[in-house]
Amino acid sequence: MRILLKGFLFCAFLITPLMSVGFQKVEDIKELVRVDIKFATDTSGIIDAYACHSCPPKSFVFNEKLIVLPHDERSFTQKLRALDGKPAVLTWKPNTVQALRIWPNF
Repeated sequence: MRILLKGFLFCAFLITPLMSVGFQKVEDIKELVRVDIKFATDTSGIIDAYACHSCPPKSFVFNEKLIVLPHDERSFTQKLRALDGKPAVLTWKPNTVQALRIWPNF
């Protein structure tokens, strides 16, 4: 009983501070009809994202921290070039233009 009580108190101590902070949005997400990838270097550049065919693009910046899915043997640059001009799903850091993740939208 004593061990369980210590375990319970330990768990309650860890969970309570997290619950008191509340939930915070860590990324926004959007399905896009087309993305245009513009490279500044091999690992950075701009993604022009089109939400619809007649919508103006919203531009996002990316760097080597961008996660390009799916994970496979292709390089970062090859995977991004394969998405250029195609439908995709993009996530970004809220209230910024920093792209976080991108993958094909079939």
